[in-house]
Amino acid sequence: MPIGGINITNDLAIGLKTDLDIAEKVKINHVSLDQKTKKENVTVKVGNQMHTFKSDDIDMITEARVDELLEYVERELHKIQRSRKLPGGVVIVGGTSKIPGLAEFTKEKLQLAARIGTLQPIGGLVEGVNDPAAFTAVGLMLLDMILGPDNQSQSPRSTTSTKLLQPMYRFWHSVKR
Repeated sequence: MPIGGINITNDLAIGLKTDLDIAEKVKINHVSLDQKTKKENVTVKVGNQMHTFKSDDIDMITEARVDELLEYVERELHKIQRSRKLPGGVVIVGGTSKIPGLAEFTKEKLQLAARIGTLQPIGGLVEGVNDPAAFTAVGLMLLDMILGPDNQSQSPRSTTSTKLLQPMYRFWHSVKR
């Protein structure tokens, strides 16, 4: 999708009238969609300077962008007639999935079950890849291994990693037809 965490950073930079590096630090350390964690002001230190922003401004900017992202997801689900009809719900991955309260916010907005994705143990994968920000890239690499040019006409071999991805493989080939 053409929007994500970088758009939250850009919106924070514009809305808070600050630089992108400061907005990124605000996003990483202080953005939350959890209504229980309210502060009056947020302060971040970048270099030798302290920057203070109103928590309400940060919350308003973040909620607006995440709401827009979820509206986009809803439109895409509606196009394929799956709006509010995903039995397994929504799995959220990527760096933005670290935002506290995102799963609950998503459940409310999409009226679907939602959870933050975790990486299943996959042989050969570097053990240090346990950051949700890397899960999208890992998933795309695994999908490419299965569906890449060398494997397009073959079914996945019965390894643990391909068994985990068998449903995605069948879905991909049904879409390709």
